[in-house]
Amino acid sequence: MQYFYDNSYCQVYYIPEKGYIHTDWKGFCPSKIFREASNSIITAIEETGTGRVLFDAVNTKSAAPEDQKWLFEDWMPRAIAAGYKRYAYILPNDVFGKFTSSSVLQKMEVVNPHVEGATSNDTETALEWLLKED
Repeated sequence: MQYFYDNSYCQVYYIPEKGYIHTDWKGFCPSKIFREASNSIITAIEETGTGRVLFDAVNTKSAAPEDQKWLFEDWMPRAIAAGYKRYAYILPNDVFGKFTSSSVLQKMEVVNPHVEGATSNDTETALEWLLKED
């Protein structure tokens, strides 16, 4: 494993044996940390050459509206330019987190139709989809 970000709210690391970036989100992430962690995903995409990202949001809460806006307007174009192509998203257990995630993911499909994505309630199903051949 190669870590790109690691604190109590989020970990971002590369799994070389499988060729994907794993992110693990916890709680309600403060804006500064949310953006730092998200930017580290772009760094990981650039440095590893993979466009596949697993978002493990099982233990997360909702993201702030201004961070959601930043995600679409700023982060997403840069991530796509870096090579972001495919994601699997493990839905939160938290009701509010699940609602926010669903809303963000629906908008993501409309705004960025070139990035393939799928949601799941478990890691095994998410990884199976993420790692399948195109």
